[in-house]
Amino acid sequence: MRQERDHLQQLAHDNDRRNPSQVLRVAREVRLDPKPDVNTAGQWRARCPGTHHGLLIRPEIEKFYCGYCQQGGGPADLREFARKRQEQDQ
Repeated sequence: MRQERDHLQQLAHDNDRRNPSQVLRVAREVRLDPKPDVNTAGQWRARCPGTHHGLLIRPEIEKFYCGYCQQGGGPADLREFARKRQEQDQ
């Protein structure tokens, strides 16, 4: 089980190095700490900005989605979502 999770994580990182994702790049820039989802190949999880829950990232289609906040979209939408959350926290 652990080997399979490690393998999925390694595949996700390798794929991101070969085919850099804009939505993952934005998630890193706004410090959402994206990590490969060890249960679903090709999917990543990150911290939803300004909250204590997570959001999903699908790099192959350049989309993110937070079911709790009902927010989603592409890289520019993620940057704007994070910016608005940061403004609310100040």
